[in-house]
Amino acid sequence: LTKHNPDINWIDNTLVFNCCPSACGMVPAVLRRADVGHSLGLDLVDFPDDDGEAKREKKHWKEIVSPQFHDFVDVFTKEDFENTPDSRIWDHAIELKAGSKP
Repeated sequence: LTKHNPDINWIDNTLVFNCCPSACGMVPAVLRRADVGHSLGLDLVDFPDDDGEAKREKKHWKEIVSPQFHDFVDVFTKEDFENTPDSRIWDHAIELKAGSKP
């Protein structure tokens, strides 16, 4: 976030990445020529009020998801999320060692 220095609006709960510094390896001139007519929208975390309830108006998914992804909504349905692929003979568990570090 420090390198990209996005515009953060705490009142509107928006975060806009409107520039890309040279640290990313992207030439700024390329960004100016690219179609950057949309912004990446992120939902901010709601913290609970004193009564323990996070208050937020429910929004329809089309208001939250960028229009270019609307055709892929079926990929994110609850049914598809809970439907896992069939088990295969090469499936195996990865045993983790307690206290180990990468």
